[in-house]
Amino acid sequence: MERTEDERVLSEAMAKLSPEHRTVLVLKDIDGLKYEEIAEVMGVPIGTVRSRLHRARLELKGLLDPDQVGLIDRGGEQAE
Repeated sequence: MERTEDERVLSEAMAKLSPEHRTVLVLKDIDGLKYEEIAEVMGVPIGTVRSRLHRARLELKGLLDPDQVGLIDRGGEQAE
């Protein structure tokens, strides 16, 4: 049940991100695409992908409580 709550909180925080930030996070951290693949899909240079990913992670951390930041640092996997 705790995992469901974590997923809800993370989903709500993701919804607050800009479309560009949300997209790059999903493509990298959920779909597992490489930077080159993300750049091709989004039609932007690799440097833009890296910048957006960095900014998206910082923004997401700012939206979550300190107890939930570990979700991002571990790529969404909750420690036991």
